[in-house]
Amino acid sequence: MEIEANYTISAEHSCLPGHFPGSPIIPAVLLLDMVQNCLQELLPDAVISELSRAKFSRPLKPDTPVKVMLTLTRQQGRFSLQNNLDQEFASGSFTFRPSIQESADG
Repeated sequence: MEIEANYTISAEHSCLPGHFPGSPIIPAVLLLDMVQNCLQELLPDAVISELSRAKFSRPLKPDTPVKVMLTLTRQQGRFSLQNNLDQEFASGSFTFRPSIQESADG
């Protein structure tokens, strides 16, 4: 199963003033949040339970459109994040649980 979603982190985001002041880049935690949000567009109660691998190959500046692409099989997923030039700048794999309730119980 595959899903794509588009996101943009505004230059006004509250975390950016402290993340390389004067030349801000989007921190990895916000990039991974995009992956979680994309997953929840398809499976609203799903939660990423483990990040198996993550590679951040180039920085992302604020106000740059981001395409998040997920490939899901059972409870495993792979992600790829691309900028507006279709250049991949992050990729990785993860395990997810289909519901938040299962995450709390397990």
